[in-house]
Amino acid sequence: ANFICPRNTDGIDFSNVQFDQDVDFNKCLIPESDFRHTIFRKGDSFQLATFLHIARFQDSRFCNSAIFHGATFLSEASFIETTFSDRALFDDVTFHGGVFFRDATFSKWAEFNSAIFSGESSYERKIVPQSFERNLQHFLRPSFMKAQTGMLKNGRCRLRQT
Repeated sequence: ANFICPRNTDGIDFSNVQFDQDVDFNKCLIPESDFRHTIFRKGDSFQLATFLHIARFQDSRFCNSAIFHGATFLSEASFIETTFSDRALFDDVTFHGGVFFRDATFSKWAEFNSAIFSGESSYERKIVPQSFERNLQHFLRPSFMKAQTGMLKNGRCRLRQT
């Protein structure tokens, strides 16, 4: 399914929706968005999308690859308790507001190559995974694991949980 987000809207609400086909939000200007409790069964793509206001993905499930390559989040983005069953690709993403991955599950791996975190960011797990691989060049300290503020530019970051 391809989407064209209408202009001059207060927001879009896809909460509690199940997408059984591919979802394509590529290059969309997305107003405040609610994807809470949403299930993406096939591929989904938000490549080069711009989220103009808060983007809520809490407790959502991505059954195949979640592709956010080159997306821009101008406000807060919440992926709290979200499940990524396949790859989670956040390469070249810019987070201007806070981004939260608390209790998110990455079943295969997450890539944040050249991602920019300008606001508070957190990734916290209640259960420590058996192995956690990181390839970090410009990631000066493990602040992605705890809340932090200030500019964090990630030159290369690849996270894999098994």
